[in-house]
Amino acid sequence: LDKYKLNKFLQKKGVNVPETWHIRDFEKIDENSIAKSLIAKPIFGRGSRGVYFSDSAEEARHLAKYLSLKQPNTIFQELIRGVEYTVSMVCSKSGKVLEIVPKRVVDKRGITIEAVTEKNPSIDEYCRQIQDALSATGPMNIQLMMSEEGIPYVFEINPRVSTTTILTIIAGFDEIDVAISDYFDEEMGSLEWADGVRLYRAWNNYFTASNEKSIHVGKTIL
Repeated sequence: LDKYKLNKFLQKKGVNVPETWHIRDFEKIDENSIAKSLIAKPIFGRGSRGVYFSDSAEEARHLAKYLSLKQPNTIFQELIRGVEYTVSMVCSKSGKVLEIVPKRVVDKRGITIEAVTEKNPSIDEYCRQIQDALSATGPMNIQLMMSEEGIPYVFEINPRVSTTTILTIIAGFDEIDVAISDYFDEEMGSLEWADGVRLYRAWNNYFTASNEKSIHVGKTIL
């Protein structure tokens, strides 16, 4: 859950990660070693809350002074430009990778609004490298960016199922059922899943009136 510790741990294990700095050390860093484009975010956070962007080292330093007062538990991270993926990975209680399901994010607003399952060998290999470092068990959600050069960079790992778990299930892999079956040493369901299954997420508001009289709200009639 600590984005800074996770980043440094994986880096020491040889896993490719974005360069990351803790806000407390930011002022001491040589400006030439700081990436041009940075993202600042809480060490403990979710849903894209408290996220800021900067396009220069100078701008980032001004932002660091502001955030040191408002949001002291912050990291600055190299901004990787490319395509975001949210990946469902389930490992057995012995640490064996059972399945990996990459989902390419098409639209995201705090949580993923639109995504599509995608069989991607490079992401599969990269996530197995992450598991070799973590030796984790159960389901997890790996969030990563595939750079414009085709290099994956993990920026967050949630020790839980993803908000796009429903997409994984509809694609054919019920990661919740598999995790439970593994825990209780029961026969697992299918580990197969379909490529190219797309999720479109939307919300509708419905209203009812307590009497038969219609209610006019602007151009809307209930």
